[in-house]
Amino acid sequence: MLMAVMGLGAGGLRVFGVWHALCRRDKIAFAIPLGFGLLGWLMFFAGIGGFLSDGYLAGLLAVCALGAMQWRSELAFRFRPPRSPWWWAAFAGLVLVIALNVVNAVPPPTDADSMAYHFAVPKQFLADGRITFIPRAVSGAAPLLVQSTYMPALGLGGEWGLTFWTMLSGLLAGAVFYLAARRYLNEAWSLVLTLVVLTVPAVLYGAGSGQVEVRNMMFVMAAALALADGLRTGNPRFFLLAGAAAGFFAAAKYIGLMFVAAAGLTVLRSPRWLVHGLLFGLAAIATGAQWYFWNWWHTGDPVFPMLFEFLGLPDSDIWTAAYDRYFHAVFPGTAEIGVPQSVFWFFAYPVKATFYPSPVFESARTGFGVIAMVLAPLSVGGVWIARKALFRHPLFAIGLVALIFYALWFFTGSSQRIRHLLPIYPLVLLCLAVAAHRFAEAIGALRIMAIGVAVVLVIQLGGLAVFSKNALQFIIRNDTRDAYLERVLKDYAAARWINDHLGPTDRVALLRRTLFYYLDVPYLFIHHQFQTQVDISPQSRNPARYLKQLRVRGVTHVLYARHPGERSNDSGLLWLTERLIAAGDAKVVGRIKGVGIASRTLSSMSAGSDYEIRIVELRDGAVR
Repeated sequence: MLMAVMGLGAGGLRVFGVWHALCRRDKIAFAIPLGFGLLGWLMFFAGIGGFLSDGYLAGLLAVCALGAMQWRSELAFRFRPPRSPWWWAAFAGLVLVIALNVVNAVPPPTDADSMAYHFAVPKQFLADGRITFIPRAVSGAAPLLVQSTYMPALGLGGEWGLTFWTMLSGLLAGAVFYLAARRYLNEAWSLVLTLVVLTVPAVLYGAGSGQVEVRNMMFVMAAALALADGLRTGNPRFFLLAGAAAGFFAAAKYIGLMFVAAAGLTVLRSPRWLVHGLLFGLAAIATGAQWYFWNWWHTGDPVFPMLFEFLGLPDSDIWTAAYDRYFHAVFPGTAEIGVPQSVFWFFAYPVKATFYPSPVFESARTGFGVIAMVLAPLSVGGVWIARKALFRHPLFAIGLVALIFYALWFFTGSSQRIRHLLPIYPLVLLCLAVAAHRFAEAIGALRIMAIGVAVVLVIQLGGLAVFSKNALQFIIRNDTRDAYLERVLKDYAAARWINDHLGPTDRVALLRRTLFYYLDVPYLFIHHQFQTQVDISPQSRNPARYLKQLRVRGVTHVLYARHPGERSNDSGLLWLTERLIAAGDAKVVGRIKGVGIASRTLSSMSAGSDYEIRIVELRDGAVR
């Protein structure tokens, strides 16, 4: 897969006509994200064509890997390690980071979102032999370019192929940052900052899992660097490259559309903004539109279900006007907004998210650390030194892209989880670090800056060590797969029961999305907010209708949880299912003790109360 990425990347650079305009370092920096994006792009068309068998996947990778032969002329080089002790210390840190990333790739995956859809959806596509439409908002009918690269990893390499591919692609994001930093900083500083990027909590959380933000960093860096090169040289081919990279981000996550807009607005700085903007836009559409077209084809809404009312779409089996009103009333809702969308909080949000984190931000466990605050004072001095040539500096365009994206993200009411800003984090860090380095160098304070960065790095490496504890225990203890998963994955015992007692002709309806990846039988996600095919929203109070909807979807069993002393209200999954049991339309066939898990990393934390998981079998017979 790595060979395929490098082959596609080199071929893409030749198609865009910039291969010979780049030095070897920049060729690699652009080829990695371009090749990764093209692999996901090709997998979409292979998927909708029904070519997801092992033979087709292996053949596709083999053909793409042949393109890696283009790197033969770039292989000759002499490695001369710098004599700086900082470089050797950073190199030792890099070896440690890589080693712990490999360790974390060994156990079975347990990240909640990965189990719910990042890994579960590719597994479902492979089982179907093709990409199928999933009529579920947010995690089903969504851009899935990054997840598409997981299909050949899982299909050909099994679970280890999947976990090691996510591990490797996370490290590749660090490699792209290092190569970008080398444009402005020496080897030692570039390596130190790369270690900072690879060990911030948000990257630790997402790099080895299926989370897409870490991999989207590559697209953002490629697009920003290409924009800077295009504005500096006037070469229109760089705007094509920037558009392609930005389009890959849009094809990987909805907020990538904001990045396309941010980068497009930055193109306006070009004297030939109209021509360059058209080139940028056409490339972005070519690489980023396929999943939006897929959604439109099936629902009439390219960003399903966000434009349902605006487009005046009729009610359907997939979505209705009543459900749409309910969806917009609760999503993202106040639960996703931690501070008002005002000018003051636009500037104050980073400070609050760092030092006074709201649970909404999730920055206490998936934040960016304090490196930006350490560098900011020196960065101000660096900006002052470069004030006369500031607007002509390539980093100004890179910083402008990040600033516009942040403004669009903040003022459009997007979820304020800080990890959603991770794709632009490398751009911000690069600008801050270069400005701080220039000022510290000018005033003779490089050693002070180095000590500050080193303290931050030691803290973050400690965080990586703690994060790796479970994986190390799994390897050292030689735990069984089931024992490990029951210890760290909530309700895994329910997945085991279902796999042991049900078969391919059964179908389980459930709300426990963290079990999807580990289910070997067909399932249906029923949620009060993201799907309408089985209505369990607060307004649903008709058990007969609920039973009919389950039957129409081929559901034979329902899984739900009951907590001690919990009262079933007059609506929802618990109430509806227990009304079926009381009416004799269903019976409980399985009872499993559930145990709350407060933290997968810190097992000493309180686990919360126990509860009971019930598996209910629907009664055979006609639907009433």
